[in-house]
Amino acid sequence: MVADFLEMDGWDVLYLGANVPEEELIKLVKKIKPKLVAISVTMPFNLIKAKKIIDSLKSLGDYVPKIMVGGIAFNLMPDLYKKIGADFWAKDAKEAVEVARKIKTL
Repeated sequence: MVADFLEMDGWDVLYLGANVPEEELIKLVKKIKPKLVAISVTMPFNLIKAKKIIDSLKSLGDYVPKIMVGGIAFNLMPDLYKKIGADFWAKDAKEAVEVARKIKTL
């Protein structure tokens, strides 16, 4: 849903879906250098995987995109995004667009 809202707002979106191997995501980020990577987590047990991905993105070196997270797991604990290293959190698709607009100006 966030991908659709961002597209409607004029962003070029590449929606990867669930279960993308971390290595492939990192390769893609290195190649296209997106301004923003958005990660959604529904089930709390997937927070460990999200943190691992965020750590990998943050260690890219010369180019690190902004990272926004969302999903039910974060809605239950809104400050959690800081603990796992994300830059921003959005509670829903509408707020994700608002956050992304702020990122666009950075």
